[in-house]
Amino acid sequence: MRKLGDIVKWKKGRKLTKAVINECGKGNEVIHYADLYKFAPVIENGIHWSVSEEGTLIPKNSLLFPMSDVTPGGLARTTTITKNNVRAGGDILIGTIKNGISAQFLSYYINLYYRDIIPLVTGTTVRHINSNDLNSLNTIIPNEKEQKYVKNYFNIIENLITLHQCRYTN
Repeated sequence: MRKLGDIVKWKKGRKLTKAVINECGKGNEVIHYADLYKFAPVIENGIHWSVSEEGTLIPKNSLLFPMSDVTPGGLARTTTITKNNVRAGGDILIGTIKNGISAQFLSYYINLYYRDIIPLVTGTTVRHINSNDLNSLNTIIPNEKEQKYVKNYFNIIENLITLHQCRYTN
């Protein structure tokens, strides 16, 4: 068992105003903190773009946590994006994972044990989480082969869910 703080290097997203975000596909992909509440544990693409250079470039193999919400459950989640050159806006905590550990695996793992994050949330009206609190999370990291197997298994399930949702909405 390892502490999340032992395997993650943290940084924060920065300014990404709604005024520079578009849904038309113009510019580079960006993630606004409100987008994190719409995403699954692993995503391939964002849903917003910007021609601005605002935001923090998300390093490969990183977890994304929302830093504030009105419910503790909203903060007890993480996402990772597989696409490169995506920028994160403010109020997003970016945790870059050490080599040999898959961010996709870890995102599924952390979301499975979201109840462990809820006691770390602070605040009453607007709730917050920070890297110091997340550092204390216990994680179990299997070898790379097992991580790949688990991540692929959950990716297949997520894709099947998406496929069936598309069938029912069309």
